[in-house]
Amino acid sequence: MRVPMLSSRHPASLADLPIGGSPTAAPAALVVEHLNAFYGPAQALSDISFTVEPGTVLGLVGQNGAGKTTLLRTIGGLHRRASGRVEYAGASLLGRRPDQVAVRGIGLVRDGGRVFENLTIREHLIIATQLGRKRLQGSRDVDQLLEMFPVLAQRGAQTKAGYLSGGQRQLLCLAMAVGSAAGCLLLDEPSAGLAESTAEEVFRIIRRFADEGLTLLIAEQDVRWLSALTGRAAELEMGRIVGYVDT
Repeated sequence: MRVPMLSSRHPASLADLPIGGSPTAAPAALVVEHLNAFYGPAQALSDISFTVEPGTVLGLVGQNGAGKTTLLRTIGGLHRRASGRVEYAGASLLGRRPDQVAVRGIGLVRDGGRVFENLTIREHLIIATQLGRKRLQGSRDVDQLLEMFPVLAQRGAQTKAGYLSGGQRQLLCLAMAVGSAAGCLLLDEPSAGLAESTAEEVFRIIRRFADEGLTLLIAEQDVRWLSALTGRAAELEMGRIVGYVDT
């Protein structure tokens, strides 16, 4: 099992946090056109184009190194050496900082349940709900989030995230996703490193996001987890979309 490394530092800004989305925000289209991304002289993404219609789910499948994570990081503002067009709800996102992308309604939940080990569950959720209140009125508060995620409530809101299991960290990231009130959620390998039962719980919550109208872009190697969410996934090879597969 792959165990993600925890950071011991406190977040310097909202952009440092594993921000996600909430079904309370109005859905909108995510548009990617002719997107190219580079690491030094190497081209990691080549002419990527697709649209995720409001309130729908698109899967991303492919082997390790196919470009799935780079694609999500580029949309989310973590990788900025890129060209092309990325828009959400009519706003251009390409080249913006992660915090600017987040405020515009995009939420990125990175692989491995990345949290800050010196912050408690409650502190993570407070920061997420602060962003949620900037996005729209009536966003959920911390106690509502704990009620929605009973595993976290049972673990204890004052528990530091560094003591959580991999599955609990992933659930915390999803709780932050709800609290931050984004309209579009980018999920990078949400089942990675999790036991079967824990992955089932994670995807039960993701299914709730989909049912409530959130726009979702989900990268997964295990296609069976996508089958209950969407019948369509873009297949990536060497940084290109080579076709669409049934899930």
